[in-house]
Amino acid sequence: MIPMIPIAECKPGYLYIIDARNSRLGIYVGPEQGAFTISRYKFGSNYLFDEFHWDTGEPFGTVQPLKELLKAPEFKTEDEKLAWLNQMAIDHADEILTAHCPPENQDRIRKTHCPKCMHFPKEGEVCSLDRDCIRQSLARFKAKGNENV
Repeated sequence: MIPMIPIAECKPGYLYIIDARNSRLGIYVGPEQGAFTISRYKFGSNYLFDEFHWDTGEPFGTVQPLKELLKAPEFKTEDEKLAWLNQMAIDHADEILTAHCPPENQDRIRKTHCPKCMHFPKEGEVCSLDRDCIRQSLARFKAKGNENV
């Protein structure tokens, strides 16, 4: 795995590949909070959640940013931000895999994980990003002419 980016080098409003408890992508909020906003899945729900940079310390510092990807757009709503983060997980799946996994394991991971987002579903479960609620959410924002999704 590649080295962590220290909190002092993180840029507010930028999307990062992260190593965290609940996500592999996050938008850095800024030094006041030291948090990354992520798309979290829990008990069948998908929602925005803040996880904190490793440098903020115990017990909440769980995010290690690995790679800066791009400046996130301005969002009109929280739903818009959530849909964009979900789409970025799909669009950057190969970069996420490369940042998290040594080259010798990447072929095995591609065979056992979702090809879109590298989520590892439990046996008999579909990937969280393949669930109808996520597809409908993305379709709703695209239908409104949202250029950020």
